[in-house]
Amino acid sequence: MHDATKIKSTLVARATVVAVRDLRPADREAVIALDAECFGEYHWRARDFTRAMRRPGAAALVAMLPAPTPLAGFVIYARGRRGMKLLNLAVNPRRRRRGIGSLLLALVLVRAAQRQPDLAPQIVTTEVRETNAAGLAFFRHAGFVAAKLLRGYYRPWTDEDAIRMIFRPEWGE
Repeated sequence: MHDATKIKSTLVARATVVAVRDLRPADREAVIALDAECFGEYHWRARDFTRAMRRPGAAALVAMLPAPTPLAGFVIYARGRRGMKLLNLAVNPRRRRRGIGSLLLALVLVRAAQRQPDLAPQIVTTEVRETNAAGLAFFRHAGFVAAKLLRGYYRPWTDEDAIRMIFRPEWGE
């Protein structure tokens, strides 16, 4: 089994080979650019990424393709005492519906269970803009359920509401 701090996984899906690894400092600009491409005017700025990565228990994975445009997606998450929060997950729009987002999500859950099996997260949460139909469908398909409408969640950038999605992993015995 791979060391959890140097996880390298490969997915072959629809003729796409994706290697997943930890975020490196050299990935920062590409991650910020992909986030801007995916989320438009509401994308995270450099300071938002810095703030997220400074959270206790924060980590990030990137999904990489062969050149010339290697970054296929990323996920940033933070682990708490009893749960995990997905802070940001994005997949290159030209690479969607190929299992990359699902792979990133699955590896976050696997990694959490490997690090401290007795403290595997009891709940995973994320927030999704209520107008992000593709994001809501993705998380529903992964087993998340809508738990709460968060009015004005994205203020001061927009008055748009968010939907808190939750997932309760079943880790087995």
